[in-house]
Amino acid sequence: MLATTGKQHYGSQLSCQSHHYVPISLDAGADNPKTLDVRRADMNLPPEATYLKRFPPHC
Repeated sequence: MLATTGKQHYGSQLSCQSHHYVPISLDAGADNPKTLDVRRADMNLPPEATYLKRFPPHC
């Protein structure tokens, strides 16, 4: 989805901004960033905060 729309649904693709890993833009509309962890849970993915802890603190 990221390759075709430039956005993502589950927040798993990251970029480096201000020396920290952050998810690349989420989809607009129905893909509200406030419901990201719900969408991730539906796919058996950990919450975004837990996922981001897997990466070094700085990029």
